[in-house]
Order: sequence, then structure tokens, then C-alpha cells
Amino acid sequence: MEKRLVRNRVDIIIILSLIGLGLMFYVVLEQYFLSKDVYVCDINSKFSCSYVSTSEYAYLFGIHVSVYGVLWFLSIILLKFIHHKKTIFKRGYYFLLIFGFSFSLYLQLIEFLVLKVYCVLCIITFFIIALILGIEIKRLKNLNTIIRK
Repeated sequence: MEKRLVRNRVDIIIILSLIGLGLMFYVVLEQYFLSKDVYVCDINSKFSCSYVSTSEYAYLFGIHVSVYGVLWFLSIILLKFIHHKKTIFKRGYYFLLIFGFSFSLYLQLIEFLVLKVYCVLCIITFFIIALILGIEIKRLKNLNTIIRK
């Protein structure tokens, strides 16, 4: 029963990661390949993905943060499949989860406190990352409870 529960959580993590990957891939396409005039998620002057995505905060080392998002989600998917095999992969997986959440939180704070313009896709991605981290924390707590019994 417990193995099935953990397996369902793995599937949820993969599904959430694929959704996040799709969102980030879309932003990469918008940023590098499609028209930069108006993004699909531009609603008004307060909810404007194009404004946020073209701001100075949207780049790190000259690369758009959505590229890092694509790499992050791909890494999470890969490590989710192999992290149980070796401790180093498990540590890398949890480090990436915490780092991804922290970086995404930082970007959200920039949106809300500095830019005061909100990117709907960025907010959704932040909640996906937070949900993935929350599920994994819950799984670790459940695992510790089982081990103690």
C-alpha cells in the first residue's frame, strides 16, 4: 500500500514537472523565436508576461531565466527517476528542489516588490515548484514515520 502511495506521488511529480517544462519551453519560444510584441498571457498593464520577461531581471549571465527553468525541470525529471539509486543523486535532487524554489521565490519577489507587474506563467510556475517541493517534504516526513515504527 505504501509503495503504491509513493509511486502515485512520483507520477504527480513527473506530471507537474512536465507542465512546468511546457510553460518554460513556451516562454523560451516567445523570448527567442516568436514575436516579442505581445505574449499570449498579456492581460493588461499589471498582468504582462512580456513586460516581466523583457525586464533586466529576466536575464542571468545574458541568458533568459526561462532557459534555466527548462533545464531545471528536465533535471528534476531525470533525477526523479534515478535519485533512489545513489545517495549523491538523492542529495542533488533535493538540492535542486530547494534551489529551484528559492530562485523562483526570488523572481516572484522581484515581480511583486520591484516591477509591480505580474507574469501569470511565472506565478503558475512558482506554484508548481512549491507544490513539487511540498509533496517531496511530505513524502520524506511519511518515510521517516514509517522507518521509526
